[in-house]
Amino acid sequence: MALDFSDLERQVQERGRIHRLDNGLVVVSEHVPNSGLVQGKITINTGSAYEAPEDHGIMHFLEHMTFGESNLYQNRDKRKFDAALLGLSINAITGFDQIGYPIEGAGCPILQENFLQALEIYTDLVFNPTFTQSSLDRERPIVQKEREEVVAQRNGMIGERIFQILFKNNPYPIYHVEGSRDSIDRITLDKLAQYHNRFFVANNTHVEIIGDLNGQSGIESIAIENLSKIKRSDNISHIETVCEDEIEQTKVETLSNLRDLPYEGNVRVNIYFKIPPYHHVDANSLNILSYVLGGSYHSLLTSDLRESKGLVYSISSDIIGNQKSSYLQIGFSVKKKDIEVSMGAVEHNINKVKRGEFDDMYLDMYRASKLPQMINLFQSHGWITKHLFETMQLEKSEIDSTYLSRQSRINDVTKQDVVDAAKRYLGDNRIIIAY
Repeated sequence: MALDFSDLERQVQERGRIHRLDNGLVVVSEHVPNSGLVQGKITINTGSAYEAPEDHGIMHFLEHMTFGESNLYQNRDKRKFDAALLGLSINAITGFDQIGYPIEGAGCPILQENFLQALEIYTDLVFNPTFTQSSLDRERPIVQKEREEVVAQRNGMIGERIFQILFKNNPYPIYHVEGSRDSIDRITLDKLAQYHNRFFVANNTHVEIIGDLNGQSGIESIAIENLSKIKRSDNISHIETVCEDEIEQTKVETLSNLRDLPYEGNVRVNIYFKIPPYHHVDANSLNILSYVLGGSYHSLLTSDLRESKGLVYSISSDIIGNQKSSYLQIGFSVKKKDIEVSMGAVEHNINKVKRGEFDDMYLDMYRASKLPQMINLFQSHGWITKHLFETMQLEKSEIDSTYLSRQSRINDVTKQDVVDAAKRYLGDNRIIIAY
């Protein structure tokens, strides 16, 4: 089975729309015909990266406060009942650079005829909350308890520490979403209002609407009319993602005291190579390179370190990053006494790829694993919306790349392309993190 990318492009043109409203708010819609269902999402383009140091955690606290009283609902319990009658779940999530409010049921769309009322409920609570001392006193212990539970599950925050090493020039990993006990205790109504007035505005918001938008309901036009009434601000600035520095020499970071581990204890070793971001012309070659090295059960590293040498149970290779910087990551867990031989085996297999000493069949196996994933994606609701959002983001940086164009070129990658990528990007300089 082959994908018809020209037909997928046609679907984008016919079923996807981008609306840039006069108040600066962006609406991206995707028509799913004959489903009778609609879902959406309001996203505020802010998060913990935008907090002043003394206000850590205030964005997450602000998310909680928006579910309190509002212009339409002075009694928040009444909102809960009205939402439940629509099949609507009230929820949100705060991240480093976004606060998202999904307009849906329990992980699924709601009935078409209920969507506009659901959107009204969410628009009201997001943009028109009425902050009161009683709601502040009610939410503070709840937020503190959530913070304690999340911190307890972080496993020493190893992942965040790694992120800070790899993406040290970007602010996103520095500020923990939950804040600290002291910073949460310092939050006041005035502070909450200041952050809300600054960031919860039309020209800092995008809205997704996905579902059955045809018929007499006029969902799209009525939603746009209502969203166009949200106030804008001239005080909006965004934190820009910047490119991370090239790795000039091998850098080793130890995140725990390895001497304290028992002899039998394993050490986790991650090796990072700086590579171009996901929209680069070499991205497909790098994805296949990662698959050949350690990205599958059939990979070179799995065959060598697990099956031949018995050094590890599993080994992985994947790619992480953002619009400006990415890394190819190789990771495994091994006994302390076997670290040196394992690192040597990794280097040996990297050199094998550079010499082209791997079967051409790896490219066919990668494509065989990738094709069902793409078919599943393009049969799901929401893929057009994601495609349009990514395209808009890349256009801002004058990058001529789309998800569809990149995927359509996977079959064009040759073995020599993979070899060239290995030679170009998997050099001597790398970051090694052990813990």
